[in-house]
Amino acid sequence: MISTNQVRTNDESSDHLPVLSEDKRLSDKPVTNTTSPTIANAEATASVEDEIVVGGRRFASERRVAEMLGLSQRQLQRWRKEQKGPSSTKIGRRVFYELDELQKWIDRKKDR
Repeated sequence: MISTNQVRTNDESSDHLPVLSEDKRLSDKPVTNTTSPTIANAEATASVEDEIVVGGRRFASERRVAEMLGLSQRQLQRWRKEQKGPSSTKIGRRVFYELDELQKWIDRKKDR
């Protein structure tokens, strides 16, 4: 039998060809996890990046609040600039709205 590292010459006749998958040498590439992570609820996972908890207080991202209120993010930005909309907090580079404060703001708007 010829190993995968040997070259077959015309003199040698064998019905057995080397099988490349039998080469047990290790690859130069590092092993990576080939299984994809399982996502039980894609919607819940998406909301995780849109909501954070700081000191027991829940905050929703600008994008999430815009969806909840049926507004564009640009409208929330205008309100923020004009100090008309719900109060917001900037955490890092992103703008968040505290959910309790947002609910109070919505309730005040309903009462009018």
